Amino acid sequence: MHRKKIIKLVLTSILLSTALITGFFYYKSFLKIALFNEKESTKNEERHEEEKSGNGVGEPVSDHGVSSPAEPSPTPEPQMIYVFICGAVENEDVYLLTEGTRLYSRVNLAGGFLKEADTGFHNLARVLTNGERIYIPTKEETEGKTLEERLAGEPGAGTSEGKKEDVIKTVNINTAGLEELMALPGIGEQRARTIIAYREKVGRFEKPEDIMNVSGIGEAMFARFSDMITVE
Repeated sequence: MHRKKIIKLVLTSILLSTALITGFFYYKSFLKIALFNEKESTKNEERHEEEKSGNGVGEPVSDHGVSSPAEPSPTPEPQMIYVFICGAVENEDVYLLTEGTRLYSRVNLAGGFLKEADTGFHNLARVLTNGERIYIPTKEETEGKTLEERLAGEPGAGTSEGKKEDVIKTVNINTAGLEELMALPGIGEQRARTIIAYREKVGRFEKPEDIMNVSGIGEAMFARFSDMITVE
């Protein structure tokens, strides 16, 4: 009887010890799992905060984490110039053009050359400048002119028209001969003969503007030499 009690106590002790050991290991495992979950939760919160704050330097990023390219700078607006075209063109006028425009395109803008225009008088490939005045002469006006005289109408080429006007003083259109009249801008041999014929038929010019009564001389041509002629 006494022996049975001892065995029973031993078995009870063994069971209690087993239960305690098992409980201890379960408790230790639970602590490990809890600590691991806490660490993962902390990492997730930190990662979320980084995503909310961008890449850490304040630059926008694309979905792939690559910085977005900088926006291209705006293209500067082209400069504009004013140019006056007159003479043997369809539409004499002042035109607003883009800087860098060449003469040929501006002639087209003015409706093109008239049939009687001397299309080879100007260098149509040259670039125009602001405030420029281009006079397109007729073939009759340039007939018989030398190369130097033809180049007189081209800015920067040969003897400029401005220099030519400085050399010529004043021409009396009532007494001038053929060569004196031909020295005026836009007046060729045929035009000079027409002026003389008009003078012989109608009589003297009372005022400089009367020369516009001669066939082929209009306001545009008169403006080229109005300061270079007299009737006295």
